[in-house]
Amino acid sequence: MTGRIQGFRAKGVRKPFWALLRMQFKVQFNAAKVAESLGLDDNKRRQVYLYLGLMALAFVPFTVMVFKYANMLSQVLVQANQPGLAVILAVMAGQLVVVFFGLSHLMSSLYYSSDLEQLQSLPLTPRQIMYGKVGVIYAGQLAIMLFVAGPFLITLGIHLSSALYWPLALVIFLLIPAVPLGIGLLLVVPLMILTAGTRRRDMFRVLFGLLFVAVIFAFQYLNTNMIRYGPDTLMARLMEKDGLVSVAAGYYPVLKWAAWALTGTDFVRRASGLALYSGISLGLLNLVIGLTQGWFLGGVTTDNGASAKKPVSEVRAIFARQRGTIGALLLREHRIIARTPNFLLTVLLNLLILPILMVSMYFTGGEELAPFLEMILGAQAKDVVVLAMVGFHGVVTGLNQVASTAVSREGPMFWMSKMIPVSPKVQMRAKLIYSLLFAFVQLVILAGVGIWFFKLGALRFVVLMALGILVSVPVSIICLLNDLHRPKLNWTEPQQAMKGNFQTMVAWLLSMLYLAAVAFVVRGFYLLGLSAGWLYGISATLLAISSYGLLTWLDHASESVYVKL
Repeated sequence: MTGRIQGFRAKGVRKPFWALLRMQFKVQFNAAKVAESLGLDDNKRRQVYLYLGLMALAFVPFTVMVFKYANMLSQVLVQANQPGLAVILAVMAGQLVVVFFGLSHLMSSLYYSSDLEQLQSLPLTPRQIMYGKVGVIYAGQLAIMLFVAGPFLITLGIHLSSALYWPLALVIFLLIPAVPLGIGLLLVVPLMILTAGTRRRDMFRVLFGLLFVAVIFAFQYLNTNMIRYGPDTLMARLMEKDGLVSVAAGYYPVLKWAAWALTGTDFVRRASGLALYSGISLGLLNLVIGLTQGWFLGGVTTDNGASAKKPVSEVRAIFARQRGTIGALLLREHRIIARTPNFLLTVLLNLLILPILMVSMYFTGGEELAPFLEMILGAQAKDVVVLAMVGFHGVVTGLNQVASTAVSREGPMFWMSKMIPVSPKVQMRAKLIYSLLFAFVQLVILAGVGIWFFKLGALRFVVLMALGILVSVPVSIICLLNDLHRPKLNWTEPQQAMKGNFQTMVAWLLSMLYLAAVAFVVRGFYLLGLSAGWLYGISATLLAISSYGLLTWLDHASESVYVKL
């Protein structure tokens, strides 16, 4: 990065902003950067495209599933003369994802990036620096949108069979991140300024970030909850072409305008919808950048979010005073996350997103799920639910990134781990225990939802907790092993270690293969007609045996790989 900045300065470009933008994109998206994110050495960069191709193939089943669901929904809505609802769903889901992922990216890139000091020395205004940073984040969010909003917009266009639809849909798609990023900037910049001089600034920033996300999700739920209109109103609107659009959009007209642009009944409505949607989206983002440019640099910190930079002698002394080595290591893991707002915000959001979604599902018809399953599956319905929730917990554990970034989070300060008087084996076991603590919190939340949704009872609750703990161990070890073999230690922004780390997705895919294998075996015994007790016992045995084998592998890898990092 330093070399590129020096080159930038030497060229004496006439348009410094465009040069900055090109530089930011080259740094973030060139082959070398991708290779670094994948954990590949310099001499293995030729493998980047092969590696990405294999990852794309791994996503094929997920992509097919999303497209099938989107196609089914789009077909139903078109037949019901309500195609605008598909547009609202696509835009709303996309913008919620941007809120979830984009807030921490904004905070990290704008205020915890190591290149900010150097960028300030260049002939660039604060506004130009903001545009360059936000532009890269914007492009990254569009890539995520391909898997979130893309399937719904594409399948809807196929069913509508309109040539005009496709260019308009492209405009709608490209502008999805604009409003949530603008709102995020409106929160992040003042927040960083107000907390710049406080002793607990990082905690304030995390708490405000969580509050912001919770408020947005609550607003979206209340805004799109059509139950409040009553059956008569809904039935009357259902008889009209796109009559439910205004109802579903609620108090957030951006959704309605997007639907008008793509499914409007006449040219005037389409043109006005496109103009309003585009104008507000672009106008808000540019207005917020214009308003906050003068304050932007006031909240910049030189703390890049790495772990505390204590002298190694002091670190060694801490461990020398500790009777409980594991306790000292757990405290160290906690401090690495707690002292880095980006890490803490990411972890807490991963913990909260599940209950938020589950509660939203419950109040929008989820209370009917339990009777429906009992009607289909009969007496074994609740036992099937327990096993399904155990598998779901395994999926969420693989996604929470606590285990899959355990080594990467240390970043440039990893050398301290080699200097402390603790063996690599013990250090990795401490990372495993710390990851399992977060998995346990997720499990408690999931089990609580299970009791609420499905009325599982005390016995099944105990079984769910036991199997959930057992499935957490192998999944966490798989994620740890992947990060141990391919850690990302030379990051410059905290978000690069977690949400910007491709290896977290690789770890999740590997854990999915493991869970699929276990599920395949258990399903085979289920089809044989075995009782619930046998299924629980077989599941526990498979998880316990694989946990022991993976733990042995982790211990061996710790001793052989750790010293090479």
